[in-house]
Amino acid sequence: MTFRGLFTNCILLTIPALASTDELSGEVTIGARNVSVSGARNKYQEDINLEDGVRVSDVSLVFVLDKSDALQPDRIELDAHNLGGDPYENMRLKIRKFGAYKFQAQRRRSAWFYDDIIVLPENASIEGSTGGDFHRFDIERVRDDVALTVNLNERADLTMGYERYAKTGSSTTTEDISRDEFELDKPVDELMETLRVGFDYRWSNTHLSLEERVHDYENDVEMFLPGFSAGENPDDLTSLDFYFLNRPYSFSGHDHIARIFSRPAKRLSVSGMVMLGNLDLETRVDERLQGSDFTGQPLQSADSGDGGISRDTVAIDARVRYTLNEQLGLLAGIRQRRLDQSGTVGFSVTEGGQGQWDIDSLAFDLGLAWQAAESLLVSAGWQTQSRDVDSTATQAGGTARTVTDRSDADGLFINFDYRPNNRLHVNARLNDHSRDDPYSLASPSEFTRYRLRASYRAPRGVLVVASHASNERENDLGQWAATTRQTSLRFSHSVADLTWSVGGTLVDNSQDFIRQVSGGSRQDLFDVAYRAETSYADASLSWSVNERWTVGGYWRRYDNSGSFDVSRDDWRTFFDVKLAGNYSIGVSYRNINFEEGGLEFYDAHVIEAGFRIRL
Repeated sequence: MTFRGLFTNCILLTIPALASTDELSGEVTIGARNVSVSGARNKYQEDINLEDGVRVSDVSLVFVLDKSDALQPDRIELDAHNLGGDPYENMRLKIRKFGAYKFQAQRRRSAWFYDDIIVLPENASIEGSTGGDFHRFDIERVRDDVALTVNLNERADLTMGYERYAKTGSSTTTEDISRDEFELDKPVDELMETLRVGFDYRWSNTHLSLEERVHDYENDVEMFLPGFSAGENPDDLTSLDFYFLNRPYSFSGHDHIARIFSRPAKRLSVSGMVMLGNLDLETRVDERLQGSDFTGQPLQSADSGDGGISRDTVAIDARVRYTLNEQLGLLAGIRQRRLDQSGTVGFSVTEGGQGQWDIDSLAFDLGLAWQAAESLLVSAGWQTQSRDVDSTATQAGGTARTVTDRSDADGLFINFDYRPNNRLHVNARLNDHSRDDPYSLASPSEFTRYRLRASYRAPRGVLVVASHASNERENDLGQWAATTRQTSLRFSHSVADLTWSVGGTLVDNSQDFIRQVSGGSRQDLFDVAYRAETSYADASLSWSVNERWTVGGYWRRYDNSGSFDVSRDDWRTFFDVKLAGNYSIGVSYRNINFEEGGLEFYDAHVIEAGFRIRL
């Protein structure tokens, strides 16, 4: 018995529903990887994070059952990628009985590592606030999603789903205590669970969807000092014997959602959505520390408190589309959002307070689509929004402060789409938005974006794509402005045995703002300017030399100059060979060379080999 036959029979034995007449197809790739890194290993883990070892890089299997009863499925699909410890893993299982039910389960896992430096240790200055970045993260995120759709009849479907998101790992952070910074351990333990139940019903021209969602969230926030610390500035008198902060919080919420889409007439369509939500959050804080302050006097504190938030939200959307004639169509919409939130927090006996937020926003949209010619479509839209915010903060002693704020926003877009033939396509788009009173100083009061994109396929099949985009944002009250411009050009071509691509991108990024710094009774303004000129270049090639051999590779170059100097070269070459039967092997070599302005560098070599079985 061949290996392929043995593998197929093993699969058949694990799924009793499959019979000898059923069909199994797909492929499985198992491989191994060797990694060697010289230089900053931590930076390599931030960027690439590939490790040594055996991997199941790809699994793609399809089971088609020839005969099945009312409960047995007609089709089973299994897909899995990068299993065995890669930074991104993905597994998905689909089971379907046509006309009866559809089941899907998916797991996505990702690993995130961060441990950067922004200045060399010998150049660090704690008093000058250039001590570096003392934050570190080593986190794993897992998202599970299970959904079952049951076809009740030709018109109605019932859907049930469960989603689980977990984030765990370790991290470090800093706290400013008595004029010094202390590096603290901060474990990560976060869990979000969502349960969904939905019902869909379809008439001849109307579709109604109802959905209920229940959320539960927990975050065990904890920070502690692993031992005695003199702080980041050992020359001052501040020190800590111990520090512990426990600040967990959790919430539960419930959403009621209704959606409808209807086409009562040939030229008219109406859609709407209503969502009612509520959320209740609870938190508690316990903080204890002991040490010496900046004068050398004993420093000791033990404080605790608790708090909670109750929130109700309402979201309403309604849209109408009407086609006047073959050339002209109209779109109108209205959106309303309402948030009512109240919260309380208390520390010790006298500190704390409560707050109340009421936020109402109402927006209107109006759009027009005009088929100016057979090859030219012009569309434009305008939006206006008003927002009212009422907030009241009450201190524990009874002092209340009420703030009422109203802001208005307007925006428009214009889009040109020109396609004279199947070779040329040109698209241009302009967005312009403004708000008279942004909610925060970090929010833009003016936003302008335009984009131009053109593609052309030459007679011999070469595709040329060029684009240019600009984003401009500013806030007059916060005295900041940011501009990003990006230009790209790419050539690509694909025939039966050869595929290649080459292109590049230039990005110009600038930010200017004024930062106010306070020190005691003194306040100073500092002008801050950030500049970045970035270039990307890449090329790729895949060539099927004959029926057995395929070779290829890619090259990528990244350069950034300005406030930060960064360069990175990444190239890879590979070959695949088809063996006898349904087997093949593949080998690749990859090199990544990274350098950041004399601060960090690494040179990584990655060799991979894989064995593929086609069923």
